[in-house]
Amino acid sequence: MIGTPPAGHAARTAAGRFTLTFTPAAPAIRVARETVGSALRAWGLDGLAGDAELVASELVTNALRHARSATVVLTRGVGTVTLEVIDDDPHPPREAPPDPCATHGRGLIIVGALTAGWGWRPTDDGGKCVWATFAPAA
Repeated sequence: MIGTPPAGHAARTAAGRFTLTFTPAAPAIRVARETVGSALRAWGLDGLAGDAELVASELVTNALRHARSATVVLTRGVGTVTLEVIDDDPHPPREAPPDPCATHGRGLIIVGALTAGWGWRPTDDGGKCVWATFAPAA
């Protein structure tokens, strides 16, 4: 999937935002997952924390597997939360064909199942941004 988050996303970023950059180090994925969950709980969005933590873990794992670093941006907007993982690898994310015997390759399938939508876009510096949106329960 390629694209941008839903229309009006940029206008909705004032309510809350954090950014954190990781390099391929042992605790990076755990710290990304815990930080995303902590931010959502601090914003009173406890119901999104579990799914968003898992999606952050999958996207950061993919980024650090293929790039030198990953930057996580979590933005709280009106009626939506957007998680972005930015890296310096220009290649688009690809869903692997399901293989019941494989120990990897299900990450983007999980992302699609747990989010309101996801996609990617190239960045100005030659990398990419993979994004996922979550819709908090009313």
